[in-house]
Amino acid sequence: MSNPKPYILTHLLTNGEAELFSKWIKQRKKNRLALLFIGLKSSNNYDTDKTSIFKKVYNDSYTIEKDYLLRNDLRKLSTELTNFIIEEICKIDDLLAYYDFLIHKKAFQLFEKEIKKTIANYKKKNDESHYPYQKLWFEYIVRYTPRKKADLEKYHRIIHKTISETPSTASYYKTNFILLLSILERIRWQYFHTTFTDIDNIYNLTDKRNTLSAYYIEKAKSFQLFGIERIDQLRICIKIIEQIDTDYNLQLSEATYLESQLGLEYYLLPSFKESQEYFKKAYKKYAVLDNSQQIQLIYNYTSLLTASEQYNSVINLLNKHRRIFLQTPYENSISLFSIMAHIYIGDIKHLRDLLPNINDINSKDTEIYMRILECIILYYEDNYEICLTNLENIYNTSRYNKDLDQAYIDFSKIFQRFIVAKLIFDKADRSKKLDKCKSLSDKFINAYKLGFGSNMLCSVWLNREIKKSLLE
Repeated sequence: MSNPKPYILTHLLTNGEAELFSKWIKQRKKNRLALLFIGLKSSNNYDTDKTSIFKKVYNDSYTIEKDYLLRNDLRKLSTELTNFIIEEICKIDDLLAYYDFLIHKKAFQLFEKEIKKTIANYKKKNDESHYPYQKLWFEYIVRYTPRKKADLEKYHRIIHKTISETPSTASYYKTNFILLLSILERIRWQYFHTTFTDIDNIYNLTDKRNTLSAYYIEKAKSFQLFGIERIDQLRICIKIIEQIDTDYNLQLSEATYLESQLGLEYYLLPSFKESQEYFKKAYKKYAVLDNSQQIQLIYNYTSLLTASEQYNSVINLLNKHRRIFLQTPYENSISLFSIMAHIYIGDIKHLRDLLPNINDINSKDTEIYMRILECIILYYEDNYEICLTNLENIYNTSRYNKDLDQAYIDFSKIFQRFIVAKLIFDKADRSKKLDKCKSLSDKFINAYKLGFGSNMLCSVWLNREIKKSLLE
């Protein structure tokens, strides 16, 4: 991280917040720090602007020997900015609120660096003071970190170790850590087909009067189940959360989240009518969910609307909530929904505008995914030659990658064969080749119902295009 902490914090403030801080710091008679703040705020690159900032603050030329002056004042300014954010923006005298602010502002690098130091410092006290920060860090991990196998395995070991080190007397945090471990394992299963931990082997509920701890354990178990079994488990969770009448806001937000999860499970069955009923109920209470839960709700609701061919609703929902996906693992995936929805309503002129910049993508799975979407756009641009070349490249560069989802490779090959068949002039030969493509496409959809080939994804689009070509 090349930029110092106060530089980052300065640029996280809105113009209004920056003006308020300038007044706030001057009222504290810290005019030099005020000048440093103004210099940092007007800078676009700290490394290149450091000498000019030094000149404005100290009315002197910068040298290496004088750098200690700047370092000292940067530390002081960092403290003042942190206090200002807690007192004047978060308005809660709590360091956790500061970390929530960093997450909200997508200052992820700074968040990770700072919270690890805070956890290490609080651990030295040998009490429970570090648990809230560990909980927040683990929540960040499951919500915002890229889905890379090595990273997920590393975090899995860290959370597992933390659970073993947390006594059952700290049942609220121990059960929360188990819940977060279960969510992380669900993510690992989804991307890399890994197994689940037996929850009963890592935790025995000693305090049976603690309804909240019991709820988190049952909720954790729900992430290890699928279909009807998960629906039944979610209903058990709803019954438990209804018993918690001491915290209405928690009860409302958790019940809303469980409704959204019921919507997801009915969608996956698939049972679209029941799914939409639960998604609608949850969406009416959208505001009570936290940011991560809101992202999940909109993403899953969009999946249902796409699968049930409510394409105008898809476009409207994403237009309203697109910003919440920025800098999250879902950011690129929602492009699929937008592209497919516009294709199905016949609005294909500006598909390329909906495609993210592939060069900005750091996940191989997501990169291949976006390249396939680009091939679909090339198909609609009648640019078959480049489309075929790209599909061949996808296949050749991916088939030996053990970590890549096999579905991408299979889909690219079927798509390639379809375009080749579509370009055959002889009607009888073309029909024969297209029939073969349809057979392969049908098998592909059946093979990947829970993955890349589920009802709302590219496989159904390709199947429809094949059928349409057979009638031409």
